[in-house]
Amino acid sequence: MDAPPLPLVVRVGVAGEGDPVPVLVYLDRILVHTPHIYLAVTTSATVPGIADVRTVPSVAEVVEACDFLVTFTDDAVATARTAGRTFFFVSPSGTVAAEHHADRIIETLRFFDTYNGEKVDPARVEAEVARREEAYHAALIGAGLDPSLLDPVAVSLLPYYARTRFLADCYGRRHRVAGSAVYALSSAAITIVAVQALLLPALPALVWLEVAAIACVLLLLIAARTLDWHRKWLDYRFLAERIRSAIFLCFVCIRCDLPGRPPLTLSPHADDWLSRAFEGLIETRPLDYCTLALPFEPLKTFLLEAWLARQIDWYVETARKNRRLHEDLLYAGEIFFIATLIAAAAHASGVGHPFTTALTIVLPAVAAGLAAIRTQQEYRPTAERASRMLRHLSALSLRIRRAEDMPTLCALLAEANEVMLREQQEWRVAFRFRELETP
Repeated sequence: MDAPPLPLVVRVGVAGEGDPVPVLVYLDRILVHTPHIYLAVTTSATVPGIADVRTVPSVAEVVEACDFLVTFTDDAVATARTAGRTFFFVSPSGTVAAEHHADRIIETLRFFDTYNGEKVDPARVEAEVARREEAYHAALIGAGLDPSLLDPVAVSLLPYYARTRFLADCYGRRHRVAGSAVYALSSAAITIVAVQALLLPALPALVWLEVAAIACVLLLLIAARTLDWHRKWLDYRFLAERIRSAIFLCFVCIRCDLPGRPPLTLSPHADDWLSRAFEGLIETRPLDYCTLALPFEPLKTFLLEAWLARQIDWYVETARKNRRLHEDLLYAGEIFFIATLIAAAAHASGVGHPFTTALTIVLPAVAAGLAAIRTQQEYRPTAERASRMLRHLSALSLRIRRAEDMPTLCALLAEANEVMLREQQEWRVAFRFRELETP
């Protein structure tokens, strides 16, 4: 059971008289994995190459309502620039000139198509969907509800959740392993050159190991940036968590949305690919099964056990694991610096040369590498966020258990969703500036 590609409607603003097909061909090459249709937004009645047309009174409204503008006149160019809208100017000779602006629509379309084009083994998706179906069915039965209530989301949202989660985990592992490897290899390069120069001067060939370590660092940096591991990890994990919340909110007819982005923030906003993808996913959910007529107490029990209790368990484990990793690396770094102090004192006393000289070079390099890994992986901030979320969700769970009517339950579930959304946004913003960089 693989999740089909998400479809996309692209709103093409058209100003003036002409043929936008050359621009549409360019977009078709970008959206090669994405089923898409074009909706023309224009002041004219028809547009060549686009069957669906929405007519508006003025060019300013065309620019406002479209994703990007195709213009055949100079008059619309100034309007598009003022609005910060990407546009394609088609000259009378047919040449196309693109001017990109802060709406970053072409990037949005590329990222959307990249998501649709990601390869995931359908058997793995099917196995994960079956595993989660079994767990949710058991939770429904344990709460005294009909397990068939899950069927609509099991065939719509669950496959997308499983697929997106696999992608997020895959790119997350690559980014984290590469990040640790970059600093470990950098420390190894310093170690190799110090050992060769001070302890093994008769073996100059060892320096090639330093060359290999540096080459591996550069290859990892190139691979991470070229293949976009960091951005994909952040985006896919955020999308997966939103889908998970949507699955459970469906049971109480609450629409799970991505918020509009306030000015000067770094969280997803209404025009980026995540919002478009999530809106497309929500549209796959059948609405005819949504009802608030389910037995109140069993429904409350199911949502608590299948959703919030599992989230609380996850935050408990995340806080514990990240705090332990932070402390392990912190203490290891301190031990290396204490060892450096001892080696430096011995070196200053003339004891153990050249071994103590090598240690005064190698040990600080290793300690610095451990500190860099600790910072890159954000262990302590992640543990703190998880602990904070644990407190919030535990308090909300107690309030939900005391809820006595459906409106109160829905309000509390919406609050829980909002709390998780804000934490996910904080996590994404925090890691946004942890791209792999040269040590």
